Amino acid sequence: MPSTDYPTKQRDEKTIDLMIFDMFISPMHTGVLLKFKGDLPKEYLKDRILSIMKANPILGGVVVMEGITKGHIKYLSEVEDADVDKVFEVSDDPTLKEIVPKTPLKHVKEVLTTYMKHNNNMARTLRVIAWETTDKEGYHVYFTMSHAVGDGATLYTYLNMLS
Repeated sequence: MPSTDYPTKQRDEKTIDLMIFDMFISPMHTGVLLKFKGDLPKEYLKDRILSIMKANPILGGVVVMEGITKGHIKYLSEVEDADVDKVFEVSDDPTLKEIVPKTPLKHVKEVLTTYMKHNNNMARTLRVIAWETTDKEGYHVYFTMSHAVGDGATLYTYLNMLS
């Protein structure tokens, strides 16, 4: 069972402050939340996500449900530069800033699930949301992927591609 506190591990002074943990926001998605120190490298993240999408166009798609248990994936055969904006966003939503170290995992899930449902992001096969931390010393990146395109191991493969 996952811990209710963020597992912490220092890697170096510029990158990850809080480590990765699995977070299932719905039965159809697996997500990972990371916290980084320093300024948000928006353009770097966009470039990395775009290269991942170009190599894996299915990640630029949406899951179209046909009833409760059936569906299909609608995706682009060729990913364009503008398509990254459908997957990646930098948010200034104040509810996301409620997520701080020691926030119980249950509350983190509630905040992220509510945000994604409110912004109609649940159908995307991949979503990456970044926001500045409350202390303004870093930023969070939430990376979530539909189980229609992969599992937890696949998610970690894509995360490794971000670095």
